[in-house]
Formats: sequence, structure tokens, C-alpha cells
Amino acid sequence: MNEVEEVFGRWMAHDGFVDDLFSPLMTAVDKADFGRLHELLPKATTEELERRAILADGHTLRPVHLAANLRGDAVSSAVLTMLLKAGANPNSMSHSVRDRQNLKSLWTPLFMSVRGKRLASACALIAHGADVNLACGDWTPLHLAAEKDDAVMIHMLASHKADVDVKSTGKRKWTPLHSAAFHGAEKACKALWCEGAALDKRDAENMTPIDVAREKGHENIVALMMLLGAKNEALEISDATATGTSSNSTKRSRRI
Repeated sequence: MNEVEEVFGRWMAHDGFVDDLFSPLMTAVDKADFGRLHELLPKATTEELERRAILADGHTLRPVHLAANLRGDAVSSAVLTMLLKAGANPNSMSHSVRDRQNLKSLWTPLFMSVRGKRLASACALIAHGADVNLACGDWTPLHLAAEKDDAVMIHMLASHKADVDVKSTGKRKWTPLHSAAFHGAEKACKALWCEGAALDKRDAENMTPIDVAREKGHENIVALMMLLGAKNEALEISDATATGTSSNSTKRSRRI
């Protein structure tokens, strides 16, 4: 029996969490029981640190994922630090095990920290080797921070060499700035530009971030990007048509 079949079988055999969620280590993490963690972690094995707990919906979590999702950034950061110092993998993937043939990757602990806007937790993970450019599904943590309009997280990730122009791996091929423009995230747009993000990157449909913002009706983002130096090609084409300029003149104006 391979790993996927073994995990799938455990999921099918239980309603809700399987019993290893309530192993001493997972219970201590879930309750942020620092005294118990101090007892358990010095003798914790790699298997215990990396063992999955399976949710009723087929998602799997390891102790680091549970810690990254704890309420309260300071508590989450402290528990994560203890786990990481004990040898937990900061780049561990959670998975979905809904079919017997596939163990689909979902989130890293860093992705979960960014999703919850837990800056201290994210910093703790990066300090212990979390990959800031590791994609979860289609997006990197920077794409998610852009969606959340989290300028502070964007600056922190960029300071640790997150690629501000990285494209998503899905069909759209968006940069983080495309994501910010789509969601009308003004603070994120400013932060990404400050970190050197290109305004003219094109997605799989040949659209730039300003095109995405215009399509979504985010006129404040369109105005901001023009102020920052983005070319508003739709406006240029409209002006050229109104003044009777040739298509060649229009093309020249885009290169200016």
C-alpha cells in the first residue's frame, strides 16, 4: 500500500479527525499548552512532527499547519518557533486526499500565516527556512498578501527576496500586482510598486494590471497606476481614434 492509499484509507475509516489529531503533540499544539510542549518536543521524533491529522473534509494537517492557524499572532509565532526548533519542516504541505489516486497539495504554514495576516508567525517561519516563493496551488504567498491588501506583509516578504513579478502557475499567469488590481487593493498596489514590481507585465490574456483594474471597475486603481507610470492603452487608443491618428501613430505612442 502506497502513502496515498494509506492516508485515503485512514480518512474513509473515520468520521471527523482521526485519532492522531488528539495525540499528545497535536493536542498540545491545538491548546497552545507551552508546558506540555516543553515536555514533548525534546523527545519528539521526525515521524511525530510530520504525522498528518485528517479532517472530515479530506484535508490533512501537520502540527506546523495547526500552529500557523492558531488564534493570536504572538501565540501562533511562539508555538511555531518551538516546533521549528525541534525540527519541524517549515515548507511542509497540507493536502487533500479526496481520491485514492492523488494527494493534492494545498497550503504551506507560511501561506496559512499570510492568509491570517499573522506577521510574527510568517517571520518565524521564514527565519527557520520557509521558502517565500513556494507556490501553493496557483499562487505564492505574495499573491495572497496582494489579495488581502496587506502592505506590511508585502514589504516583509519582499525584504526576504520574494519575487515581486512572479507569475501564478494557473491559467491566468498573474503577477501579484494583477491580483492586487483585481481585488481593488490600493495599499497592496502601492507596496508592490515600492518594492519594484513592473506595471506592464502581461497575463495569459495579454492584460496588464491596469487592464484588469479597468475591467473590474476599480477606477481608483486605474488612476493610481497611471500616477505611478502605467500606460493606459485603452485611453491612448481612444484619444488616437478621436483625433484621427493612424494606427502607426498609436503604436508609437505606446512606446514613449
